[in-house]
Amino acid sequence: MMQKAGVAVIIKKSDQGYQLLLIKRSTKIKDPWSGHVAFPGGHYEEKDSSIFNTVVRETKEETGIDLLKNAKYLFSLSLSTPLNMPELKVYPFVFKLIDDVEIVYDEEVEEYYWVPIYKMRKEKAIVDFEGAVKKVEAYIYNFHGKKIVIWGLTKRIVDDLLSQFKNFNS
Repeated sequence: MMQKAGVAVIIKKSDQGYQLLLIKRSTKIKDPWSGHVAFPGGHYEEKDSSIFNTVVRETKEETGIDLLKNAKYLFSLSLSTPLNMPELKVYPFVFKLIDDVEIVYDEEVEEYYWVPIYKMRKEKAIVDFEGAVKKVEAYIYNFHGKKIVIWGLTKRIVDDLLSQFKNFNS
């Protein structure tokens, strides 16, 4: 059975150029993406009435950002599917933050990062996925001496975003 989820790809312009909001998911035993760096978002629920509304709800729950009030919707990226869960269809929506907001994250989020896009470097990284060590292509960003690894579905969404970079001037 097909499942749907949506994520918010939130960008903001700063003195460091464009930055991208990423979260580190909390560690949970039954979460296949436990501890991964990702975009805010989550699974569609019937009460949402649309996947766009799912993204608005989940982003507010996870980060405190009200996308309808604090951001401008820019465009959608290509539908994505996690390799470890092909029945899940993930809809990425790109927003540009229009207000300075304080990130207030819930128990689903361990940390958050505003990553300057120009400082992300593509390279090979070793990751632990479902108990196995894999070497993958990833974006790497050093955050206060800590290596942030952006890989898998999140990396593919970033690739799609960067291919659309001309739209950032909206």
